[in-house]
Amino acid sequence: MSYRNPVAVPYKNKIVEALPRLDAAQRQQALAAADYNVWRLRDRAVYIDLADAHGNGALTQQQWAGLMLGDEAYAGSINFEHLQEAARNRFGKPYLVPTHAGRGAEHLVLLAFSKNGQQVVGNTPSPTLRRLLERYGRTYRDLSVPASSAFPGDIDLEALEDLLRHEAAQVAYVVLHAAAWKQGGQPFSLDNARAVAELARAYHKPLILEATHVFSQALLLQQRIEALRDRSLFAIVRELADLADLVYLSARGDLNHHVGGMILADREEDYVALRSLVVVFEGLHTYGGLAGRDLEAIAVALQELSEDMLRFHRGQLQGLAQRLQALGYAVTDPPGLHGIAVDASKQVPGAFPAHRLAAALYLLAGVRSGPRGATLHLSLPRNVYTESHLDYVVAALEHLRAISSIPALKLIDDYLPMQDELARFEPEAPVNLPAWSPGVAPEPYRTKAIEPLILTTRTRRETALQEAGWNTFLLRSQDVYIDFLTDSGTSAMSHAQWAEMLRASETLSYSEAYDRFVEAIQEVYGLPYVLPTHQGRAAEHVLSQVLIRPGQYVANNMYFTTTREHQERAGGIFVDVIIDEAHDPAAAHPFKGNIDLEKLRALIQRVGPKQVAYVCLELNVNMAGGQPVSLENVRAVAELCRAQEIPLIFDATRAAENAYFIKVREPGMQARSIPDIFRELMSYADGVTVSAKKDLLVNIGGFLAVRDAQLYRRLEQFALRFEGHPADGGLARRDLVAMAQGAREMIDEDYLRHRIGQVAYLAGRLRENGVPIVEPPGGHAVFIDARRFLPHLPQDQFPAQRLAGEIYLASGVRAMERGIVSAGRDPKTGQHKYPRLELVRLTIPRRVYSRQHLDIAAEGILEVFNRREQIKGLRMVFEPPTLRFFTARFEPLS
Repeated sequence: MSYRNPVAVPYKNKIVEALPRLDAAQRQQALAAADYNVWRLRDRAVYIDLADAHGNGALTQQQWAGLMLGDEAYAGSINFEHLQEAARNRFGKPYLVPTHAGRGAEHLVLLAFSKNGQQVVGNTPSPTLRRLLERYGRTYRDLSVPASSAFPGDIDLEALEDLLRHEAAQVAYVVLHAAAWKQGGQPFSLDNARAVAELARAYHKPLILEATHVFSQALLLQQRIEALRDRSLFAIVRELADLADLVYLSARGDLNHHVGGMILADREEDYVALRSLVVVFEGLHTYGGLAGRDLEAIAVALQELSEDMLRFHRGQLQGLAQRLQALGYAVTDPPGLHGIAVDASKQVPGAFPAHRLAAALYLLAGVRSGPRGATLHLSLPRNVYTESHLDYVVAALEHLRAISSIPALKLIDDYLPMQDELARFEPEAPVNLPAWSPGVAPEPYRTKAIEPLILTTRTRRETALQEAGWNTFLLRSQDVYIDFLTDSGTSAMSHAQWAEMLRASETLSYSEAYDRFVEAIQEVYGLPYVLPTHQGRAAEHVLSQVLIRPGQYVANNMYFTTTREHQERAGGIFVDVIIDEAHDPAAAHPFKGNIDLEKLRALIQRVGPKQVAYVCLELNVNMAGGQPVSLENVRAVAELCRAQEIPLIFDATRAAENAYFIKVREPGMQARSIPDIFRELMSYADGVTVSAKKDLLVNIGGFLAVRDAQLYRRLEQFALRFEGHPADGGLARRDLVAMAQGAREMIDEDYLRHRIGQVAYLAGRLRENGVPIVEPPGGHAVFIDARRFLPHLPQDQFPAQRLAGEIYLASGVRAMERGIVSAGRDPKTGQHKYPRLELVRLTIPRRVYSRQHLDIAAEGILEVFNRREQIKGLRMVFEPPTLRFFTARFEPLS
């Protein structure tokens, strides 16, 4: 079932959109409302959308930045100049006419270069062009070679020459479509393009290149023609553009923008003719019906076009085609430039086979495909869906192969073969598809924006690690391929969070943004008094300074670095009261984050309750391997604390993940919802500190929340000196509303199942190959046991620090040490603290990476594991006075 694209994923997620999940009854209702034509479905009724790849891709972060740089001048926009320069660099043509879309460009070209009654000649055109020609009294002569040819997009040269010889006066121009409109978009060969250009010149006919998918076309030419292997894609594109008198394209194809098109011309007289038309139909010649921001984003797309991105998309298409062929589907081979064409009549005999197969696929799995005639198209938007999503699609189509009868449809209005999108049907009999359990759990979101990744070499990584002093914290992000350093502030935010951010007020006092933030925290956490801070350690600072008197004790279920630092800085004495199993990485206890009640009682009895400032209960204990606390244990701890009048404070940074573990691991919890469990969990706390950069899915921010109004006033007064106004905590209003939205998203069960499932998947890959890890896997990270991985290295040679460096060298994956370096030194003796756990943490950011990224990380770790006996230790050559793991430097022992 699973497929691994041979091309490494060249991006990570930046913005995601939750996928709508409709049950079978809801899908039945949605399809009936759409008259059993999947083209008519509303987008929010579709789980995975493969109907059309045009304008549906995920933009890069640079394109999104370009959208913010829009110069919305009516005339003379700087964005037009940027687009003109970028287009010239790629295509070599001096004149640019922007249009609102590709069909806008097509319209202007048709009017400028043809007359009523003339023919346009070329390879297979889109249905849109055919309709446009009919509207203006032109016809199209399709001279494509047979579909079985090596290059189905080629023009039949003999037929073209015969036509030009005998009917030249009737031919307006010749057009070559990169991705001829058949079988998912089929290419022409370079030799054919050269010959067509020669014929067009001989008969004085303009040759026009429709270049929407010309970069993908160049990639196929490079892959399939030996003589082109050493040429860059961009050089091939330039040659194709040089053959043509005119180039036009939609920016919704290879340029992967949501809107826009353009025409590029060699001759000034052609430009003048087009410019005269653009002001009639599109807009001024310097914006062509586009906002300045879209001109800028298209310019960026031209500049940053990546061969890695094109190859990855091609690998996805080829892999999907191969898997469907293996299932017995009649799939065009090779797949097209932007999609896969399936002959539905081979699977579904009778009328409307593609519409029927599309309806069945939607009813079964919520997947929308593109029925056209007898062909079902599976178009693949760029950078949107992962291999897990495609596994789900393949599983659904495999199930459909076993169904003997796909529901029959009959028309309920007139049907035009070229207007599949408008047809309306009804089933001839009640639709009852067999039940299906997919057995595949893809990401519960699709990608809206991406950040391109740099595929580094071993040599470059060796230099980078040496410059960083073998401290992965000091590596530059541009030298990292997959970043598992932390899940703090590294999440991909949702499109809803970004929308809220753009709407947020930036006033300097209490605002709607603050009110919405407080309302969300009160709703989700159930604590009434909420104080924003710039991040979690700021909340720890405020709380520690207000609640701890010098000499008091603070009981914790294992230390966390910044938490302990703030407690001790306030004069507190840290005491670890976690259960013993937490210090044993091989122990299989389901709730290794639990507080040992006897240890806590012994502390209270020894020092007295007045000398315990508070009990700090961390949920999903980070340093123990992301281990959860049971609801039963929380109840017992709360009961003990209230009986002794000791405040119980939660470090609730990963409380949503803890709630999920309670649901799946604790007896009697399986039927309860995550929000219900979460709310009860929070009910036992007198206060919480939260780094919103984890569970709340934001890049910055934190908060304190308490039940006692008098305590809140003390916290508020202290925070005012360090954080900012109590209504903002030093944060922009956009960050407050992003946290508010994130608080609601974090308790979605589909999201949590996938998030924790990613950790379990990576842990499973390592475990099955003998790599020693902390068991059971936690909620945010996989922790490798460096003691067992490198048993020949003593702890004062920093085995976990060395292992983190070796993993980076092998694969470009950045992890971090959680052992002796993180533990620091004893302030009394000055000696290293020797923690029982010597770990390397592989922390998985939320909604950022796909399963293929995890596979690459696992393979790199296994490469290190196979040569572990040759690995030597490190010596520390620079040590800061506090929190040394952030900036200490090391060098290898010889």
